[in-house]
Amino acid sequence: MSLLFLPFFESNFELPELDTTIVVGICATGILVFELLLTELTSPLTVSVLGVMHNVVIVLFFTLLGERMSTGQATAMIVAEDSHLIVSLLCVSLPWQLLALECA
Repeated sequence: MSLLFLPFFESNFELPELDTTIVVGICATGILVFELLLTELTSPLTVSVLGVMHNVVIVLFFTLLGERMSTGQATAMIVAEDSHLIVSLLCVSLPWQLLALECA
């Protein structure tokens, strides 16, 4: 799906350098492995909440460096992050019969 937007943002179709591709692949695999280990040691809720906090920290970092966010961008981020936290907390507090229906 994302390849459909490529002509709008890129002027050529060159592939990135092989070194860059390998480094990004290793980093993505490392992040996945650490998330799975964290899920094994704690709970999926902890991983979900840490993922939301990770996004908030990244946005705050770039905002403090001078990046400007429009009102629409800020509102979308707040709604997305808050709704993710609310659904995660509801999934933990729901009885197990509703868990399969609502949180699957």
